[in-house]
Amino acid sequence: MAADLIHLGIVTSSLILLVVVPFLPVSYLLFCGQQWPKIVLSAMVIGASLQASAGLLWSHLVVRWPLYELAALGSGWLLLMLWSMRRAAHQRIVVYDPDSEPVQPALILILCAAFAIRSIHPLEVAYLGQSDAYTHLNYIHNVIASGYLINPVYPPGYHWIMALPSLVFSIDPYLIARFGGAFFGTGLVLGVYVLLDQCVSRSSAIFASFCAAAFPGMTLLMKTGVGVFANQFGLFLLPAIALFYILSLTDSKRNASDRPLLLIALCGMAAAVPMMLLHVLLVIGLERLAMLVRYRRKWLVKTTRTGLLILPALCLFAYHLSQVGAGNRYGTAEIMTGYGESAAEAAVVKKVAERIERQVVAHAPQQKKRVELISSSPYFKLVLDYLSLKRRGFGNFKLDVLGAALAGLFLVLLIAGMLRRTSAFMVIGIWGLLTSVQAGTGLFQFSSYQREGWSLLVATCCLSGIVAASVYDFGQRSLMFRIGVAGLMTACTIWSLMHPPIHFPIRSSAEHELIRVLRFIGAGSAGDRSTCGSADDVVCSLQEHLAEGLDTVLVTRRFVGWGNQGEIAKNVLPPDTVAEILIVDGKKDTEIFQPGRQYVVLIDELTDLSGRHMLGAFAMVTPSMVRETLKSRERLFRLNGLILQQIDRLSASRWQVERIIVSENLTAYLVIPADAT
Repeated sequence: MAADLIHLGIVTSSLILLVVVPFLPVSYLLFCGQQWPKIVLSAMVIGASLQASAGLLWSHLVVRWPLYELAALGSGWLLLMLWSMRRAAHQRIVVYDPDSEPVQPALILILCAAFAIRSIHPLEVAYLGQSDAYTHLNYIHNVIASGYLINPVYPPGYHWIMALPSLVFSIDPYLIARFGGAFFGTGLVLGVYVLLDQCVSRSSAIFASFCAAAFPGMTLLMKTGVGVFANQFGLFLLPAIALFYILSLTDSKRNASDRPLLLIALCGMAAAVPMMLLHVLLVIGLERLAMLVRYRRKWLVKTTRTGLLILPALCLFAYHLSQVGAGNRYGTAEIMTGYGESAAEAAVVKKVAERIERQVVAHAPQQKKRVELISSSPYFKLVLDYLSLKRRGFGNFKLDVLGAALAGLFLVLLIAGMLRRTSAFMVIGIWGLLTSVQAGTGLFQFSSYQREGWSLLVATCCLSGIVAASVYDFGQRSLMFRIGVAGLMTACTIWSLMHPPIHFPIRSSAEHELIRVLRFIGAGSAGDRSTCGSADDVVCSLQEHLAEGLDTVLVTRRFVGWGNQGEIAKNVLPPDTVAEILIVDGKKDTEIFQPGRQYVVLIDELTDLSGRHMLGAFAMVTPSMVRETLKSRERLFRLNGLILQQIDRLSASRWQVERIIVSENLTAYLVIPADAT
């Protein structure tokens, strides 16, 4: 545990030093006189978004020398620094009295709790977080090695951010993937706080940030801070973009610096998670329509200005799409609707196709062929999929009632915002109402990318903060009431610390032991024994059974059913591994065991995955994807049988086989040439 705590500190400190600290002077000059949460959040947004955008452009324009990308990042920093200095020199700086509105110490405690809760699970287990964690680790490896991703369609911005510690400080990418999630998870909590603090009230900011940080009912949201994946960065940007957008609508000179921050944050989202950018644009578009109905003063000016701030992000993403190739775009469109088994979607496709056919029934045959070509196009299906209703609720009465209640509360907040002309209430109300509809029906989402439930949780934290602050303001005159609120928040935090969010190892129930063996044997005699649990740790004793002077080959089955992007064994090995890796995929009828080498064969046991282990909410939202995941998992486990068959066929005169039980679900077979023992 001590070694893991050190690794956690190293990864987090490196991200702070590279992403936040260099941009603090820029943020301070832009928001001089404002309090530190806004300055720190802005620095974090600038640093991460600038690196994401620069990394995407570098991947397409240079496609090599990733270390030199730091020069591009440094150039961006220099330009921003000069611009902010010039801006600060020509504007009147208002310095606020720090005693007039001090930041409550509660915020520090909330941020610490948020970081601790999201770090417990990575400290306890060696395997990574969500199901595609190893794919993102592979992409980080791609950036470090070559400056681009093996998957040309995936926007590389987030992976350039997470590759920074490795590029600068040579930190093991596996450690970044394991411990880096709490950085942006805590940033999300800070973003929620600043949004409510700047746009609503200080008390609502405290309650909303606490809800995002440690409230037990938000476990699904807290899980996004465990491990690293691109949506985590998008969730961090959501409250920041809402903040900068709301403030950019005002004509106050004090908020003029928020407009370029909105532009930068949108570019960061376009470079890393463009699906969430589409969601953000929906919210902004609906807010502009609502203001057109309610308050038209300067509407055209503000809408035009907003459009100009959005334009660079759209151009950045359009450039990325133009570089990936027509074939990759076509294939991605098919994948996006690959899990669309909804009857409603099929009905929509059929209805639209019939309507088009009726319009051209009297025309030439070539026009009918054109209609058939269009209706069979994955792009046409993609649009219909996005606009179709995919389900009616979650298939759970309690969740359906909760979803409807949330939608009603967001609608009330939206109406209150329109009546009061309060932009914050309107934006949060539209945000929550839209995501409630998206999560409950699948409307405005793609079948294989339904992620707005997380966005709904962030909006719910904001709504909860507003409601809780109203209740607190009513009863805060009572000392007992304040003590009771503090006690309840403390109890919730302790509960979350005792029951932190975890990711169930879907690929294999032996992922923890498997990765420990891979990394320890991969490091050879230089393995770090400080990670050994005890003197008789089975994993650490495996090295003693191997023969000296022979090359070691680690053998595992394939763990992913497509490509090698998320293969566990290839991605978790130490950077300077001394062992080779052999992945058995069953496609090649070749002999695994060759003379002159020794083998460590890892066989994991197939265990049953019940519904509670499969992210219940996710299973309700996309049951077809979950079913396919389970089927693929069972097929891949059969590869262990092929490996064991080859072990059984080995000649006892030529090979010595030793079977060692590593854990209940993992067995190691040491296959060593007989003449080497």
